[in-house]
Amino acid sequence: MVLFAAVAWPQAVTPNPAKDLLENGKQLYTQEGPKAALPKFEEALKFFRSNGDRRNEAISLGYIANCHRKLGNLDLALGFAQQALHMKQDLGDRGEIGKTHNQLGLIYWERSDYPNADLGAFLARLGDCSR
Repeated sequence: MVLFAAVAWPQAVTPNPAKDLLENGKQLYTQEGPKAALPKFEEALKFFRSNGDRRNEAISLGYIANCHRKLGNLDLALGFAQQALHMKQDLGDRGEIGKTHNQLGLIYWERSDYPNADLGAFLARLGDCSR
């Protein structure tokens, strides 16, 4: 009887500075807040754009929007969130689309734009778009 043992060799991990920046931004956001994290998210966005990584570009836009919302820059937050939404819709990423709709609702609510923040009104508009 012959027994074979499988040995798993560690695989080389390709460094990804953009994803590292994104993760670093998340940690900074948790530990120090949106002001500290914003530059990391902006830098990650540049990397993702230059590499054509549209999914992570859209995710970065969402993080940037959230930082601006928390810092009270609601117009900037709205612009970044809308960009993120359009990209996520183009990509068909339903989970990320849902997160961004939630984020937009918060932004509209904080802007006191209650008709746009209203879920019922949003769903009616969404229904009109799908026809």
